[in-house]
Amino acid sequence: MKLSDHFDSKEFRCRCFACGEPLVDPRLIVGLEQLRGILNAGITDPAKQHRITLTSGCRCPAYNLREHGQPNSQHLYDRGIGKLSKAADIFSATRSIRQVYAAALLVGAFHGIGLAPPVAADPAQGRQAHPGYLHVDVRDAVARAQWGYDESSRIVALASVLNRIGMEV
Repeated sequence: MKLSDHFDSKEFRCRCFACGEPLVDPRLIVGLEQLRGILNAGITDPAKQHRITLTSGCRCPAYNLREHGQPNSQHLYDRGIGKLSKAADIFSATRSIRQVYAAALLVGAFHGIGLAPPVAADPAQGRQAHPGYLHVDVRDAVARAQWGYDESSRIVALASVLNRIGMEV
Protein backbone atom coordinates (compact mmCIF):
# COMPACT_ATOMS: atom_id res chain seq x y z
CA MET A 1 0.00 0.00 0.00
CA LYS A 2 1.33 3.40 -0.97
CA LEU A 3 1.92 5.58 2.12
CA SER A 4 3.22 8.66 0.27
CA ASP A 5 4.76 9.70 -3.03
CA HIS A 6 8.01 7.86 -2.27
CA PHE A 7 7.28 5.29 0.44
CA ASP A 8 5.26 2.08 0.45
CA SER A 9 4.10 -0.04 3.38
CA LYS A 10 6.22 -2.96 2.05
CA GLU A 11 9.35 -1.01 3.01
CA PHE A 12 8.19 -0.86 6.64
CA ARG A 13 7.15 -4.52 7.01
CA CYS A 14 8.38 -6.43 10.02
CA ARG A 15 11.14 -8.88 9.14
CA CYS A 16 9.15 -11.77 10.66
CA PHE A 17 6.90 -11.45 7.57
CA ALA A 18 4.03 -13.06 9.51
CA CYS A 19 2.44 -10.27 11.52
CA GLY A 20 0.59 -8.51 8.70
CA GLU A 21 0.44 -5.00 7.34
CA PRO A 22 2.60 -2.55 9.29
CA LEU A 23 1.14 0.33 11.26
CA VAL A 24 3.30 3.41 10.69
CA ASP A 25 2.91 6.77 12.42
CA PRO A 26 2.00 9.27 9.67
CA ARG A 27 4.41 11.79 11.23
CA LEU A 28 7.28 9.44 10.35
CA ILE A 29 6.21 9.33 6.71
CA VAL A 30 5.93 13.13 6.60
CA GLY A 31 9.39 13.43 8.18
CA LEU A 32 10.93 10.98 5.71
CA GLU A 33 9.37 12.85 2.79
CA GLN A 34 10.74 16.10 4.20
CA LEU A 35 14.19 14.52 4.56
CA ARG A 36 14.02 13.28 0.97
CA GLY A 37 13.07 16.79 -0.13
CA ILE A 38 16.09 18.28 1.65
CA LEU A 39 18.43 15.72 0.10
CA ASN A 40 17.01 16.50 -3.34
CA ALA A 41 16.75 20.29 -3.10
CA GLY A 42 17.24 21.74 -6.57
CA ILE A 43 17.21 18.36 -8.37
CA THR A 44 14.21 18.37 -10.71
CA ASP A 45 14.99 15.28 -12.77
CA PRO A 46 13.40 12.32 -10.91
CA ALA A 47 16.02 9.97 -12.39
CA LYS A 48 18.79 11.92 -10.64
CA GLN A 49 17.09 12.25 -7.26
CA HIS A 50 18.50 10.58 -4.18
CA ARG A 51 16.47 7.75 -2.66
CA ILE A 52 16.15 6.82 0.98
CA THR A 53 16.36 3.10 1.68
CA LEU A 54 14.85 1.60 4.82
CA THR A 55 16.85 -1.16 6.48
CA SER A 56 14.47 -1.54 9.41
CA GLY A 57 10.95 -0.27 9.88
CA CYS A 58 8.22 -1.86 11.96
CA ARG A 59 8.88 -4.65 14.44
CA CYS A 60 6.20 -6.76 16.05
CA PRO A 61 6.79 -7.60 19.73
CA ALA A 62 7.82 -11.20 18.94
CA TYR A 63 10.38 -10.19 16.31
CA ASN A 64 11.76 -7.40 18.49
CA LEU A 65 12.27 -9.89 21.33
CA ARG A 66 13.90 -12.44 19.01
CA GLU A 67 16.32 -9.81 17.68
CA HIS A 68 17.14 -8.53 21.20
CA GLY A 69 15.62 -5.13 20.40
CA GLN A 70 15.01 -2.57 23.11
CA PRO A 71 11.79 -3.39 25.00
CA ASN A 72 10.55 0.18 24.45
CA SER A 73 11.87 0.46 20.86
CA GLN A 74 10.30 3.15 18.73
CA HIS A 75 10.20 0.51 15.94
CA LEU A 76 7.62 -1.53 17.89
CA TYR A 77 4.08 -1.76 16.62
CA ASP A 78 1.18 -3.89 17.70
CA ARG A 79 -1.87 -4.41 15.48
CA GLY A 80 -3.83 -5.81 18.42
CA ILE A 81 -3.81 -2.53 20.33
CA GLY A 82 -3.32 -0.15 17.40
CA LYS A 83 0.21 0.87 18.46
CA LEU A 84 1.99 2.63 15.59
CA SER A 85 5.67 2.22 14.75
CA LYS A 86 7.46 5.56 15.06
CA ALA A 87 10.94 4.70 13.69
CA ALA A 88 12.97 3.73 10.66
CA ASP A 89 16.62 2.92 10.08
CA ILE A 90 17.69 4.46 6.78
CA PHE A 91 20.56 5.20 4.43
CA SER A 92 21.06 6.59 0.93
CA ALA A 93 23.20 4.80 -1.63
CA THR A 94 23.98 8.13 -3.33
CA ARG A 95 24.49 10.42 -0.34
CA SER A 96 27.01 10.03 2.46
CA ILE A 97 25.78 9.21 5.95
CA ARG A 98 27.16 12.62 6.94
CA GLN A 99 24.86 14.32 4.41
CA VAL A 100 21.85 12.26 5.49
CA TYR A 101 22.57 13.03 9.15
CA ALA A 102 22.97 16.77 8.49
CA ALA A 103 19.69 16.81 6.56
CA ALA A 104 17.86 14.82 9.28
CA LEU A 105 18.84 17.47 11.83
CA LEU A 106 16.70 19.91 9.82
CA VAL A 107 13.55 17.77 10.14
CA GLY A 108 11.68 19.00 13.21
CA ALA A 109 9.49 15.89 13.43
CA PHE A 110 12.52 13.70 14.18
CA HIS A 111 12.72 13.66 17.97
CA GLY A 112 15.13 10.72 17.98
CA ILE A 113 18.22 10.46 15.78
CA GLY A 114 20.80 7.71 16.12
CA LEU A 115 23.94 7.76 13.98
CA ALA A 116 25.75 4.59 12.92
CA PRO A 117 28.88 5.52 10.94
CA PRO A 118 30.17 3.24 8.19
CA VAL A 119 31.86 0.08 9.41
CA ALA A 120 34.63 -1.84 7.67
CA ALA A 121 34.42 -5.61 7.54
CA ASP A 122 36.39 -7.44 10.21
CA PRO A 123 36.08 -11.21 9.72
CA ALA A 124 38.15 -11.87 12.86
CA GLN A 125 35.48 -10.06 14.90
CA GLY A 126 32.64 -11.56 12.83
CA ARG A 127 31.69 -8.08 11.63
CA GLN A 128 30.25 -7.35 8.19
CA ALA A 129 30.81 -4.03 6.46
CA HIS A 130 27.95 -1.55 6.19
CA PRO A 131 27.77 1.97 4.73
CA GLY A 132 26.38 3.46 7.89
CA TYR A 133 22.78 4.20 8.70
CA LEU A 134 20.60 6.61 10.57
CA HIS A 135 17.82 5.78 13.01
CA VAL A 136 15.08 8.43 12.90
CA ASP A 137 11.94 8.46 14.98
CA VAL A 138 8.98 10.62 15.87
CA ARG A 139 8.81 9.71 19.55
CA ASP A 140 6.50 11.71 21.76
CA ALA A 141 9.02 14.07 23.34
CA VAL A 142 9.64 17.76 23.67
CA ALA A 143 13.42 17.61 23.30
CA ARG A 144 15.35 15.73 20.64
CA ALA A 145 17.37 12.70 21.72
CA GLN A 146 20.58 11.92 19.82
CA TRP A 147 23.06 9.09 20.17
CA GLY A 148 25.60 7.06 18.24
CA TYR A 149 26.14 3.38 17.56
CA ASP A 150 29.55 1.73 17.77
CA GLU A 151 30.86 -0.98 15.42
CA SER A 152 28.85 -3.61 17.31
CA SER A 153 25.62 -1.55 17.12
CA ARG A 154 25.74 -0.71 20.81
CA ILE A 155 24.42 2.70 21.83
CA VAL A 156 27.20 5.18 22.63
CA ALA A 157 27.57 8.92 23.08
CA LEU A 158 27.02 10.83 19.85
CA ALA A 159 30.32 12.69 20.34
CA SER A 160 32.22 9.40 20.11
CA VAL A 161 31.05 8.75 16.51
CA LEU A 162 30.80 12.20 14.92
CA ASN A 163 34.51 12.28 14.08
CA ARG A 164 34.07 9.03 12.12
CA ILE A 165 31.92 10.91 9.60
CA GLY A 166 34.13 14.01 9.56
CA MET A 167 32.06 16.12 11.96
CA GLU A 168 33.01 17.69 15.25
CA VAL A 169 31.00 18.11 18.42
